[in-house]
Amino acid sequence: MHLNSLIPFSLKLDGDKKITVTDEHKISRDQKHSRVVTKTESKDYKIVFDKRIITADLNTIPYGY
Repeated sequence: MHLNSLIPFSLKLDGDKKITVTDEHKISRDQKHSRVVTKTESKDYKIVFDKRIITADLNTIPYGY
């Protein structure tokens, strides 16, 4: 993930937004047949840390502050 893809992601403050990153040449091991294979893998990234409140000027404060 690059910084340019993270900036719009962080400015949209709802937890529903996610970014999918695809690695077309993921090297993994086939344990059943003892071979090394190349697969396509995709990962979803989203905001999961919500222990702080985000203010209007994008600063954060802890709950109960």
